[in-house]
Amino acid sequence: MARNLPSEMLYRIVVGNNLLSTAGTTSPNADPLVVAQTVLLAHDASELILAALVSTTGITYRAKDKKFLINYVEDLEDKKNIEGKIFFNELNDARVAFKHSGILPTSLQFHDCIDKAKGYLNKACVKCIGKSLDEIDLTMLIENTEARKLYEQSKQLCKEKKMQQVLETLGLCFRRVLDDTPYQYIVEIGIPESEAALHLLGCGVDPSSFLSMQKLLPEINSLGEIKWNFRATGHPGNWSQDNIDYCMKTLLKIILQIQHAMFTAPAVPFNLIFEDVLIANRNGVSVYIEDGGAYAMLGTKPDRRYFGELNNEQKIYGQLTPAMEIPPRGNWRETSIEFANILIVHNPKIEIIGNFEISDFSNLLVKPEDVEISHRLIDNQWVRERFPHLF
Repeated sequence: MARNLPSEMLYRIVVGNNLLSTAGTTSPNADPLVVAQTVLLAHDASELILAALVSTTGITYRAKDKKFLINYVEDLEDKKNIEGKIFFNELNDARVAFKHSGILPTSLQFHDCIDKAKGYLNKACVKCIGKSLDEIDLTMLIENTEARKLYEQSKQLCKEKKMQQVLETLGLCFRRVLDDTPYQYIVEIGIPESEAALHLLGCGVDPSSFLSMQKLLPEINSLGEIKWNFRATGHPGNWSQDNIDYCMKTLLKIILQIQHAMFTAPAVPFNLIFEDVLIANRNGVSVYIEDGGAYAMLGTKPDRRYFGELNNEQKIYGQLTPAMEIPPRGNWRETSIEFANILIVHNPKIEIIGNFEISDFSNLLVKPEDVEISHRLIDNQWVRERFPHLF
């Protein structure tokens, strides 16, 4: 595997390859100034890659020795019989002429120097390390092993035109990388939040690119559970080849920007560590249930029914949303505890058995004046591993 190459070799080859791959092409009639830029880029990228390949031959240089592109070419020609000496000589001469004398290269001769350089370098990589240059790309710089495998998997799924699976796999890849960074509690996969974009901006991540990618990815929680919002942006209309390519390039760039982010104190959302506890403050507290809850699809009003009663000190557990209900019944908006006239408990657990079962899509509702609000620690392996100071 290319990943098993020594890091000092891998980094130079990967960066050199990326420089060549992102350079674009020019025509024989291109502006000589543009061609001069490609000459400089082709030269520097070639020098990076060939210097890395020399390290495979056992040749060593003294610290005071000054080595240049043509020296690496000659050493590899001698040891590995690589091709391209004439081309690299001409490339070096064109660079020297422009750098030291301002003489522009000839467009007709050097407009395709990027492609020529990549062709010779590709053959050199095969001879020296048994792998083509295209097999050693920026993916190899993803340090999280599982994330790197997921990204490679997404590339294969893309070739198979399995577009939905590509985006799901990219989301899982992003999740694995985030778990090793200070942003694991800040960025929610598939949810384009400007606050998260501002945090990533500190690592150089372009906010616009990040938010655009987030709109195309599915929602993925900390447990790796995938959720598509088909009636928003999570539908096949957005699964075009252009969008897929955009997400793959954007995610790879973001990963390389954030994976070495310095530690910052993360502010962890309450509901990842705690769940709410509603305690009845008297006997006979009425509890209602809604199947589908207040988030029912297509604007359908939830079916609210009487569930049962809580006696004094009995409890409901779950995630609480204080709300202000407005006529007609079932219409509400989230508010603060002080202004709530109804309390909605999502994913509820309760100490009584009512007339109806509680499904994953049901919410329980009580009046604020009938309960005291507290909370308790969620005791599971994930919380114990990440927040041992709470136990």
